[in-house]
Amino acid sequence: PEEPAPTTPTDKGEAAIAKWIKPIQTLAFNELEKKDEDFNLSKLITLNVECQVKNIINHEIIQKAWARGQPLSVHGWVYTLSSGKVQDLGLTQDKP
Repeated sequence: PEEPAPTTPTDKGEAAIAKWIKPIQTLAFNELEKKDEDFNLSKLITLNVECQVKNIINHEIIQKAWARGQPLSVHGWVYTLSSGKVQDLGLTQDKP
């Protein structure tokens, strides 16, 4: 008989993937709870990029680079496989 899939990561690789995926999973669940009929994968991707830009600009390495006066910009882009186009979401962040 088939065993059910484990509900917790069983090795370091799975744990790393689970940690990486958890924020977007939480984001998706939160959006689904709002029962927005217009919510779709495209919107989830955009929201995820917004969250990742915020995470990156708040990271210690980025903050230290900006504190040193190092020119550094963080962009929020989405690549669409079907069109082969990159969309700039207008989220570019430079030194605050």
